[in-house]
Amino acid sequence: MRMWVHVDGQYTPEINSSGHVTATDSTDTLIPEMLKYLQTAQEMNLMVVFVLWNGADFNNPKAL
Repeated sequence: MRMWVHVDGQYTPEINSSGHVTATDSTDTLIPEMLKYLQTAQEMNLMVVFVLWNGADFNNPKAL
């Protein structure tokens, strides 16, 4: 299973006005949520591939 982590940068990661990444997400829950996702996938014998960006759907000028 493929899962995009940040898709287009609109919601994650947190990006400051200078364009630098300051956090994975605003609530600091990305990593625990990814771990839970992986644990569930392991229980179901599924392989997960996390992809950082979806290059086909890039509509966020603040991430440039």
